[in-house]
Amino acid sequence: MCCKEPAIVELQKPAGEWCVNCDKGAGCKIYEDRPAACKSFECLWLHSQKPHIDPKLRFPEDMRPDKSKVILNKKEDGQLFVHVPKDRPDAWKKGKIGRWLERENMTRRVAIIPVGGEPFLM
Repeated sequence: MCCKEPAIVELQKPAGEWCVNCDKGAGCKIYEDRPAACKSFECLWLHSQKPHIDPKLRFPEDMRPDKSKVILNKKEDGQLFVHVPKDRPDAWKKGKIGRWLERENMTRRVAIIPVGGEPFLM
């Protein structure tokens, strides 16, 4: 999902289109030389899988972006951004990710950002 949904200026890749360097199912073909925007990006699912994170706090496999079709990202101020593809604008409402977002929305601002659409607060 991070190879498709966000725009990557350094690669002139528009939002919502697959990166030409993505080998779907295998990963980035230029991983070692990927642009700074790709190197610095870490979605919440990926962060939750790090060894220092308590296993009880790790997101389950079905919240992984390629499965949920949702990319979660957090700003330093705590605001949560939910990136959804234009072909699945309601993906953020479904399954475990939808229930998790409902709970999160009670304690912080949650912004839904549909690719090619207008962002809105949950």
